[in-house]
Amino acid sequence: MHRVRPYDAGVTHLIVGRSADWSFPSDHATAVFAIVAAFLLQGLGWRGSGLLLAAILVCVSRVFVGTHYASDVVGGALTGILAALVVRVIYWEDTRLDRFITSLL
Repeated sequence: MHRVRPYDAGVTHLIVGRSADWSFPSDHATAVFAIVAAFLLQGLGWRGSGLLLAAILVCVSRVFVGTHYASDVVGGALTGILAALVVRVIYWEDTRLDRFITSLL
């Protein structure tokens, strides 16, 4: 979405390099929360919990360095979780599609 980054709006002081894309949603938050949700949906609780802690640290760091608003990382986290849920619903294990995709790996 077209949302100006906080450092361009004068809200924060940037302590890392500028980004070329828009602020909402955070790409980093989307990616790390999609991974966390995938682990948790697979029943990998303790691994997922460790990754959840790392994902929260990534999100906090994005706000701390001045590249995102808190709502940007929340939006990214929700987008990542939703994406993982959609994949979980439409992708079934031990189907022809699963065997084909697994064979490519």
